[in-house]
Amino acid sequence: MLSFYRSYQDQKFLVIINLSNQEIMFDNKLTNFKIIYNNYQTIDEKLKPYQVIIFDYLISKPVK
Repeated sequence: MLSFYRSYQDQKFLVIINLSNQEIMFDNKLTNFKIIYNNYQTIDEKLKPYQVIIFDYLISKPVK
C-alpha cells in the first residue's frame, strides 16, 4: 500500500493506493475527509486489489 498527501493552493488531499493483487486491511474511519475519487463502488475495511482512493482533507477555512 502506498499513501501520501498532496497540496495545491488551499486544498490538501490524501491518496491511498493498493499496488498489489491482494486485499489489504484499511482503517476506513477517517474523519475530516471527503472521498473525491474511488475506482471501486464501495469502501470496506479492506482495500481491493489495485484500489485507489483520493480524499479531500476538509480544512477549516477562515471566514472572509
